[in-house]
Amino acid sequence: AEASVYLRPIEYRHIDPSVGCVAVYAAKNLVPGELLTFDYTLHEWEMSSPFRCISSGRMVQGFKHLTEEEQHLALPYAWAHVRQLHDEHRGLNPSLTCLQLSGAGKYTWRSE
Repeated sequence: AEASVYLRPIEYRHIDPSVGCVAVYAAKNLVPGELLTFDYTLHEWEMSSPFRCISSGRMVQGFKHLTEEEQHLALPYAWAHVRQLHDEHRGLNPSLTCLQLSGAGKYTWRSE
């Protein structure tokens, strides 16, 4: 069974960051009374407590445990930290670019 909704993190300055907030988007046309489901693998790289999905019957272990094809299809919908871990797992570490103070009021770009 496919997920009926997608979750996206929302950052608001007036919300306590330790609590967090998500927006819920429909992944398809929903029928009143339909059970809402979402895919944990889009939010978790590796589940600390894997479980069997009641809806689909498949084991939910996290994005890391999807097949390469499943990862490719799900990657655009995965949360940012999962996409970053996916890149790191494949050896694609992003370079860090920052401003460095190089003198009185002067800055230069530096890549690491």
